[in-house]
Amino acid sequence: MTRNSELLTSFVVYCEAHPDERFWQALRNWCGYPFVLVCKTLKGSYVSRVEGDCEDTFYWEGKDG
Repeated sequence: MTRNSELLTSFVVYCEAHPDERFWQALRNWCGYPFVLVCKTLKGSYVSRVEGDCEDTFYWEGKDG
């Protein structure tokens, strides 16, 4: 068991209940946030200060789009 086992199990259960969703779509829907973003550059230490090169992962098919 790891400290993330319970959380991972919850996500796997969600994915099994929604087999039509892609991984990133399922992650977004499961976590309850409207966006899961990846960014290469941050200004300061807060996401609200994101600048440049960010992508919404919603339509990604694999690990990196």
